[in-house]
Amino acid sequence: MLYPILFFGNTVIKFGWFLQAIVVIYLLFYISARISTKVAHTNPEAALCILMTFALSLYMGGCLIMNLSDTWYETVLAFLAGMLIAANKPVVDMILATKWRTIWILTILLFAFAFCFLFRRASFVPELPAMILKMITSPLFVLCWIPVMRLKSLANPFTAFLSKLFLEIYICQGLAFLLLSNKYWNLEGWSFFFSVFPLTILMAWTVKPLTTRFMEWGKNLRNSIKSK
Repeated sequence: MLYPILFFGNTVIKFGWFLQAIVVIYLLFYISARISTKVAHTNPEAALCILMTFALSLYMGGCLIMNLSDTWYETVLAFLAGMLIAANKPVVDMILATKWRTIWILTILLFAFAFCFLFRRASFVPELPAMILKMITSPLFVLCWIPVMRLKSLANPFTAFLSKLFLEIYICQGLAFLLLSNKYWNLEGWSFFFSVFPLTILMAWTVKPLTTRFMEWGKNLRNSIKSK
């Protein structure tokens, strides 16, 4: 039945929460962007970051009120960090050009410290600080990769191929998990990873024509509405 997807926190497909959370966050981003361009003509980027901080706070509050798992909101700071970096790209590039080694080492140390606390499950860390620490690891992980990408570009035919399937990968990864997590396959550890990854890519490539046609239909519908 399709009715569960109408209620936030429920999904038709197992592991589908990830795609639903992304849709909600990007919807908040779209609304915030539209508002910021209308109310802040001098510095819309700063207004967008402020609005998204408020919107993501409401999103996390809603998740807490509905008693959803922390997986629904624990990585939202990575989204906000990406926005802040994009809004201040010239300054960030200037700092990284001269002090990228120092920033990289400090970021790795902070990430390792937080990571060890989380996975060691230190009993002396209260629940709320532990949750905040867990949320901080996501932007730290992103920052760890920025200096690496400055030294070595990740652009290659394979990553270019994956970039064309990013939406379909989000859609299909839950189905791949579900198909390989049953009593018939009984895959664990690395065997599960090396099975679910190619299956997700294959499924994403298969449904790509369908999502492309759907997106084209959406664009045509939007253009027809604007023209009226």
